Amino acid sequence: MELGASRKATISKILMEQAYDSLTNAITAREKNQFSVEVRLSVNVMLLLGISLEGVVNELGENTLDNWTWNELEKSTTPLKWKVILGAKKNYPVHERPIQTIIEVMKLRNYIAHPKLKNNGGGIILVGDQGEVLINPTDDTLLPGGDLTIYDGYNTLIKDFNARNALMYTTRSLQAINEIVTLYQAPDFEWSMEMLKEVEKMKVERNTTGN
Repeated sequence: MELGASRKATISKILMEQAYDSLTNAITAREKNQFSVEVRLSVNVMLLLGISLEGVVNELGENTLDNWTWNELEKSTTPLKWKVILGAKKNYPVHERPIQTIIEVMKLRNYIAHPKLKNNGGGIILVGDQGEVLINPTDDTLLPGGDLTIYDGYNTLIKDFNARNALMYTTRSLQAINEIVTLYQAPDFEWSMEMLKEVEKMKVERNTTGN
């Protein structure tokens, strides 16, 4: 993604642009019933969102807090950094956005960054060459003619990592960044406002998997 007006490079901006690109590709994969591609790209979105949100609060914290306070706060978790730095301007309850968004994104980001062997339920998704989708077919299921693509073990993964969730968390992450940018009048992060306008134009409907 290339934004129009804002050209100053920051790592958090570059990461968010990569998340945007992965999101658009995940939506395309979803439209083609390419479940493995949709999951892979959605995982990429969540990982990049988490790193970008951490980058934004680190850059703001280092530039707005005194050295001692920031050196102590830097050792803490990303949600706590957001809570403290936002709280210096306005009180935000932990169970509400934008703090709740940061908590949820970082939970998924940490799940990706520290993977554990997980039972994905053994479910199977079949996709026909004409776009037919069958979830966990039985021996009595009438299969469509032509070639079939088999997605083994994606039933659980796609509940968390799908284009619909990726769009929701991208939107909420950009809203969180806009909130902190507005409070601190930080021009280096105004790219988030332009990107949010583009993301809010995107639509992702529920698909045949129910996600």
